[in-house]
Amino acid sequence: AAAAAAAASRPASAAIPLILSAAVFTVYLRTMYPTVGGGDSGELVGVACSGSVAHPPGYPLWTLLARGTLGLARSLPVTTIPEPAWWLNSLSAFLSAASAGLVQSCVARLGQLMGAGLIGEARGQSKQLPREQTAMESRQALVQGLAEWSGVLAAGLFAFARDTWELSVQAEVFALNNFLVALVFRVVIEYSVEVQRLRQDGGSGARSGRLIQLACAVALVCGLALSNQHTSVIYVVLIALFVMVTGFPWLWRPAPLVLLTLSALAGLAPYLYLPITAAQRPRDSWGDQRTLDGFLTHFLRREYGTFKLASDLGEDQD
Repeated sequence: AAAAAAAASRPASAAIPLILSAAVFTVYLRTMYPTVGGGDSGELVGVACSGSVAHPPGYPLWTLLARGTLGLARSLPVTTIPEPAWWLNSLSAFLSAASAGLVQSCVARLGQLMGAGLIGEARGQSKQLPREQTAMESRQALVQGLAEWSGVLAAGLFAFARDTWELSVQAEVFALNNFLVALVFRVVIEYSVEVQRLRQDGGSGARSGRLIQLACAVALVCGLALSNQHTSVIYVVLIALFVMVTGFPWLWRPAPLVLLTLSALAGLAPYLYLPITAAQRPRDSWGDQRTLDGFLTHFLRREYGTFKLASDLGEDQD
């Protein structure tokens, strides 16, 4: 068990996901739209340039990130700067490439943990002769390699799936959503490892500090995901339930609960962009979020139907 715990404590290589992300990013750049793409791309580019509000639910996190990207581009000491759409298309390419690296890291880490558990059980049943010790170490190295390359395969299938690729080469909110969902799963994996360590220690609260930090990181990223795209609520609800159930009793104390609440609220803070922007009355902004009812109408996507992915416009037309 100790050997398995030691193996599990060693994180997977960081070089492979970085190299993979760089390779995917290069391919995306070579296949990227040179200007405005289809779908909502035109509206989103306009929103990022003007500092207005996008269609419901407003996508405030993406808008802030996009405006920051354009501000950084304008500050570059070059004479010729590509048009805003090119930079925002590049932002999508970067985020999706980073998502691919996170997918590889998640799969590799899970494979490493499962392999460490199986090898740990085998060690516990053997007499640990030198020859068997060498065989176990070789097997562990093999499992680690298989986990890494399985992650590469999974990341490649994700990155170059038709829909992922198409939405990674134009200004869209989906690349940011993929990045945040992949990131929260990566943090949840480390959170699960920490829960297991605490339970092996007999439930002592002496090491619960790292568990609380990881749980707060999960809450923060979940809030950020909801600040970008509401479809992430499917993952957020399940992840929140998992964290709170497995985190008992360490997370069910006043101080951790306050920290978790503050972390989630910090992730949702980008929604302040909506009423602040609406107060300036931009001409090309969608809706009016200056009142609570106007904010909730936009936030809850009432114009589309809260639980619908698109409006019913034209549904009754022949």
